[in-house]
Amino acid sequence: MKFKFLLTKVALISICTLVMGCNIIKNDSIGNPKEKVTVKVLYESESAFFTNYGSLFISKYPNVDFQVIPFPYTSNTASGEEIEQAYDMVIQEEQPDILFLYPDQVERYSNKEQLYDLDPLIVQDKFDLENIHPAVTDYIRSIGTGRLLALTPNFYGKAVFLQ
Repeated sequence: MKFKFLLTKVALISICTLVMGCNIIKNDSIGNPKEKVTVKVLYESESAFFTNYGSLFISKYPNVDFQVIPFPYTSNTASGEEIEQAYDMVIQEEQPDILFLYPDQVERYSNKEQLYDLDPLIVQDKFDLENIHPAVTDYIRSIGTGRLLALTPNFYGKAVFLQ
């Protein structure tokens, strides 16, 4: 018996991406311990953000303050369009610097040209993409109109085994 391994496209749990026009990236205030910086983050909740990311980040960069904007509340019966409108409204009103998005949201905001291209920053800061599996970055580029508009802190894959 032969087994064939078919890998479905990598499903990303969440994607951290940066909104177009984010000034924090364009300067080195984060690395400057004398200058206080506030970063607005769209995330599920303040406590979840600090548990998963914020506390660790602040331990390395104590000059950074995070203002967490919780995901917009929508009822369990809300349509996809209603959820999109709720996100659009929060993003427009709050102007977050960092968004935690699902792949379909990255694709949607990418098509609307509302996300910041990370490729020039990766080159400028010599960020090492070698530690990220190429299938992950390839998938992110495919939903980001060929550009790297997001990075993911985690992912999972699905496989189907056929006989």
